[in-house]
Amino acid sequence: MLTRILLLCVLPLPSVHTTAFAESGLKKVFSLEQPESPQRRFTGGRQVAVSQDGRTLIVAFYGSSAQLFDLTTGKAICDPLRTAGDGEVGFVSSDIAYTADWERLQLWNARTGQAIGEPIAHELREDTIISPAVSPDGTSIATRNTMNSYQIREVASGKVVGESAPGEAPVHRLQFSADGRALLARRGGSLDVINPQDGSLLIPPVAFVSAFYTLSDGRLLTVERRGEDRQSLTARSKTGQLIGRTILPGKLKRVRELADGRLLIQTTKSDYSPDLFVTALPDLAQRERLQPEVDRAFALLLPDGGEHWICSNIHDVSCLKFGQQQPVWKLKYPRNGYDQKLSLLGADHLVIHERWGQPGNITTCHKISDGTKLWEQTDVIRTFVHENLLFVCNRAGVDVWTTQ
Repeated sequence: MLTRILLLCVLPLPSVHTTAFAESGLKKVFSLEQPESPQRRFTGGRQVAVSQDGRTLIVAFYGSSAQLFDLTTGKAICDPLRTAGDGEVGFVSSDIAYTADWERLQLWNARTGQAIGEPIAHELREDTIISPAVSPDGTSIATRNTMNSYQIREVASGKVVGESAPGEAPVHRLQFSADGRALLARRGGSLDVINPQDGSLLIPPVAFVSAFYTLSDGRLLTVERRGEDRQSLTARSKTGQLIGRTILPGKLKRVRELADGRLLIQTTKSDYSPDLFVTALPDLAQRERLQPEVDRAFALLLPDGGEHWICSNIHDVSCLKFGQQQPVWKLKYPRNGYDQKLSLLGADHLVIHERWGQPGNITTCHKISDGTKLWEQTDVIRTFVHENLLFVCNRAGVDVWTTQ
């Protein structure tokens, strides 16, 4: 993936072309130009994050720089911040942003751009770039201080909580639970469930874990290997008590929590065809199967309201209604045979980013109600969505669009 992005960025810089259709419902708010840099090899916006209060934006650009912007005016808050070419950017709280470099993470005052404290150890490598974990209340942050260990730190004081937890395998993912009462760290084939108050383990490490999900009520789902070609989905309570377990029909692709508390599960069979079903705790073996007309694994979205779901595969993008097999609408995508990135823009719009299209990457916006195309832009590097804002990264910087 990284190689393709780099090849894309060294191509000549064609003009960005936007096609707006009648009553598109989208308008450009402003454009954020990439800061000047004589040492820059690649150009364009790379990553975007929005503060919790929606007032501040941090953008990472190709060429190892990032910048804070006032999202109400589009004006830069400070001079460019130095960061790694593939590092992460984000927010700890509305007042504190971060940039993650190859070996360190730096906190910044989101209102002034001034550095906060000394850099925090956070090791990245090109093949294992992970984001730091931030507690829901923004008071704690967890980083991979070495490839094989993680560390919890109080944001306000900078104090390290507990001791570093070294292991024999690299740390692949860090995440706080939705209620902030646990930090989850997957490394190698096991999962640690940690008390963020003192760094101790809340339950013994869970073995053979390839992925995990945290539900809104704090319960934990783990995907565990059961033989060479079998996976189980296991549910546990906040205290680690086993709630339910089922063998999955294929490899798990994703889990979505529905508004009524049920779970939408998507797996991929050995022939790459998808298996999609709805289940509920505690009896995960009871399944209501959905049968979409797709023959490959696909992206999946759940618009607010819970009546519809949107999926894509190598042939099309479809909107379906739960309980019905025939789609409400279907769009013939992609032009190039690759899977699409789907994003929900506000309550009424769907954004489809066609990766590696010709000419260049293509992003389109559609009405969720009937699939009508409202807007199209070519030569897009990446797209990010935050509520009703669409951030379009191109080789000049980032264009910010909004729904009307």
